[in-house]
Amino acid sequence: MTFTYKYTVPWGDVDPTDSIYYPNLFHYFEVAIEEFFLSRGLVYREFWKKYGVVLARVSAEGRYHAPIAFDDALDITAGLGRLGEKSVTFHLQVSRGDTRVGSGRVSGVCVDPRRWESVAVPGNLAALCRELGPLEAEPLPEPSGAPRQGPPRALDLRVHAGDTDMAGIAYYPRIFHFFELGVEDLFRHAGFRRGFFAREKNILFPRVAARADFRAPLRAGDPLRLETRVERAGTTSITYGFRLHHGDVPASEGRMTAVALDRATQRPIPLPGELRERVLGEK
Repeated sequence: MTFTYKYTVPWGDVDPTDSIYYPNLFHYFEVAIEEFFLSRGLVYREFWKKYGVVLARVSAEGRYHAPIAFDDALDITAGLGRLGEKSVTFHLQVSRGDTRVGSGRVSGVCVDPRRWESVAVPGNLAALCRELGPLEAEPLPEPSGAPRQGPPRALDLRVHAGDTDMAGIAYYPRIFHFFELGVEDLFRHAGFRRGFFAREKNILFPRVAARADFRAPLRAGDPLRLETRVERAGTTSITYGFRLHHGDVPASEGRMTAVALDRATQRPIPLPGELRERVLGEK
């Protein structure tokens, strides 16, 4: 059967729009997965000792069906999507009462941490994963709007100790945080400070979908080059594409879609003219 963990959204998870900072959805996914293993007597820090592997995340995607606010009581449900020879995919759903507010999937590959090479899922770990019942996960919708061909904007970053987990590599929700820094830089370059549209225009840009593939592990001190560009722009939505490099090594790539929302009515509205002119370069 599936596993459900109850979680109440704390103050520190939300941003000034009273909705969770979007990478936190992926942290919620991880909380449910970790709590499932704990319910079976397996502590994450014992993973390598017991199985000789690390279940390194190689991809994640999330969809935001409704705002998640401070003090919301959530049910985070984890189910088994697919069990492969070397990989495990978990499907996740987040609900507030009878309302689905988030969903997604997370895939991990079993890795020997001494050589950082993929290995077969150990039989006892596979048996444990099979205790999770199946859970359907809808694929992310294709972003709308015409493709954009503009050049990316580059931003230099660095992995800090606080970005890493107990395996010594970047905790993957932090990769989505890096992507968000790229969007901020894109808007700053266009002359918009963070929160300008919310403060001055009462327009919000909630994130409605995000995904990433993780190509290589990142460790504290690693210098990074992030390339951010607008991939598509529709009537009410904008989709960003990201490529993250560590030197010449492609570390991650991803995509995120945001929708323009009238703060008072909470309904989608056309992208503001200033954004189209200064970020998209339209005349």
